[in-house]
Amino acid sequence: GEKFIPDPFANKPGERLYHTGDLGRFLPDGNIEFLGRIDFQVKIRGYRVEPGEIETILMGHPEVKKALVLPWTDKSNQKRLVAYLVVKSGSHSESLSGRLRHFLEQKLPDYMIPAFFVFLESFPLTPNGKIDRKALPEPEIRRIEGAQKYVAPQNEVEKRMAEIWSEALRVDQIGLNDNFFELGGDSIIGIQIISKMNQDGLHVTPKQLFNFPTIAELSRVVKTGIDIEPEQGIVEGEIPLTPYQRWFFEQNFANPHHWNMALLLEVSEMNDPLAIKEAIPELLGHHDALRIRFRKTDNGWVQVNTAPDDSIPFEIIHLSVRSGEDQQAAIQEKARRAQESLNLTTGPVIKFVYFDSGQLPHRLLIVAHHMVIDGISWRILLEDLNYLVSRKLAAENTTLPPKTTSYKQWAEKLAEYAQSEQLKRELPFWSGLTNISVPALPRDFPEGENRESSTDTVLVTLDPEETALLLTEVHSAYNTRINDLLLAALVKSLGKHTGASSLYFDLEGHGREETISQLNISRTVGCFTALFPVWLNIEEKAGPGEIIKSVKEQLRRIPGQGVGFGILRYLNREQEVSDLLKRIPRAEVSFNYLGQIDTLPSDFNAFRITMESCGPVRSPRGKRSYLIEILGAVYQNKLQFQWIFSKSVHRRETVETFAREYRDTLRLLVKHCLSDEAGGYTPSDFPYADLTQQKLDSILNKFESEWEE
Repeated sequence: GEKFIPDPFANKPGERLYHTGDLGRFLPDGNIEFLGRIDFQVKIRGYRVEPGEIETILMGHPEVKKALVLPWTDKSNQKRLVAYLVVKSGSHSESLSGRLRHFLEQKLPDYMIPAFFVFLESFPLTPNGKIDRKALPEPEIRRIEGAQKYVAPQNEVEKRMAEIWSEALRVDQIGLNDNFFELGGDSIIGIQIISKMNQDGLHVTPKQLFNFPTIAELSRVVKTGIDIEPEQGIVEGEIPLTPYQRWFFEQNFANPHHWNMALLLEVSEMNDPLAIKEAIPELLGHHDALRIRFRKTDNGWVQVNTAPDDSIPFEIIHLSVRSGEDQQAAIQEKARRAQESLNLTTGPVIKFVYFDSGQLPHRLLIVAHHMVIDGISWRILLEDLNYLVSRKLAAENTTLPPKTTSYKQWAEKLAEYAQSEQLKRELPFWSGLTNISVPALPRDFPEGENRESSTDTVLVTLDPEETALLLTEVHSAYNTRINDLLLAALVKSLGKHTGASSLYFDLEGHGREETISQLNISRTVGCFTALFPVWLNIEEKAGPGEIIKSVKEQLRRIPGQGVGFGILRYLNREQEVSDLLKRIPRAEVSFNYLGQIDTLPSDFNAFRITMESCGPVRSPRGKRSYLIEILGAVYQNKLQFQWIFSKSVHRRETVETFAREYRDTLRLLVKHCLSDEAGGYTPSDFPYADLTQQKLDSILNKFESEWEE
């Protein structure tokens, strides 16, 4: 935070200095002259800024007679600082602007440097002689200068990193000191960035990106080599089941072959179905997991990577003779059949269906069984399909990027890691969940059967402006990540319906954490999904800030981003470990935030992702694992949440209430984080100190009261 800053004189890392709100200056004799308190604060880019401090420093410039710094909100609702100046005769404002900026850069952080310098002959005054702030002119557009100093990349590594970040984050110009998270980055976009960097021989890990979130910092830890060279040939052979796959088969679904993920793409005018058909064998050959087959044995299910064969799971459906409504009905019917056509044992486990409507746009349906693919795999698959199709249409040779660690090798290493002492140190945390009391979610129809055939969905959405704030600015207030706010809103809004200020649920993550540091899976297709239980508890009358801080700390205490739970539960060979974790209560709610699902490269031009129906992704004969599944994603700059439920258990109006209250609570938390009163610290912000929240609050309150006296 801006009040506790790194101590440059410290002997050990983590020590801090308190940055007071007092103004002072060194005198020639070494004493400090106290200039007074600064009580007028504004919030700029999430930081608390005291304009009086900037004014005092500006007044120290030999060419400035008077200075006034005020916040100004532009047409895009972004708050910026404006410096109004009366300068000494002979000073030229055009050149002085640059000199003042350089002068301030030596003394202030970049967020405190005004975006605009407005030069006046004198300040307008009210009748009683005070500065008339309402009469001050607004800054002119031609005077706009970047609110944050842009530092250009200096070498080839930094330049390439900036290009990759710019493409993934959709930001035109990225400088050395721009922060990944403040630009809207998250763990899923981070994996995309790491993948692209790895392709260029710039190797970093997810942990390094999170610990060094600027190009200036990250470039210092980039490696040009890797510890384990991935197998580039065809991968075959038996693969150990992963934790999520074991969870899936443990559910004993009525039809395990029909449990899919799917996308319906809009096909560009330059496309040709034959180019897509020709690309599919290359995709199946390159991404080994798409050739996995499963078989049931006396000891349970096993999976095997098979060799490529001559079959191409591709079909063309001609719809030109049908009308518009008939075409939509035909697409839905064929999508239903495609969803039902996958087979874990005999194949295929992925299928492509091209709908030729007779006029643009056409459609391409891709259906894949969830046991061979996950959310990040879709991005990899679509990028490679786009590349292959584009090259084939241009009659150019195709060479996909080098393979990263195979799914088979990752699963084998995961099975080894499951027996490690390092992982077993997580056991006390997870076993603590066996003692919690879980209040039941209320049901409208207590005796109703929770089956896929009765599934319905409620959708709630944030607008682009709210979404942009949630992805970027709000997190500087409490040093949060997006899941901290999403889950804080969930426990506050849905928890009250259980009759307790708590919520127990399963959290689904991408699972590609840095569990085994030597393995690079940034471009590996497969089912890496992690599923683990979370219990969050808040004070009943807690305000927004207290809720955010409490949920943030509870999530930070989860070891290893949660991936260890499934590994211990399903892969550890000690029976007592498995028996202990089996006693953990089953959750009635699941939550999964997929990130920004349409963040694809700028040259992704063969297809466009749509949110159109792809037919039933699960067998209607199946029993649902949860009462409510909450699925969130950012699509076309809007955060959307699907609340999936059974009409045999809940009325639609009930779930609409749940979803609406969740959205409103999330908006409330975003609004709070942007307010002047927001801001605070939690123990995880001081990793080298042994602090509880109560002890930290006591220390901070003591400091605040002492400085106010």
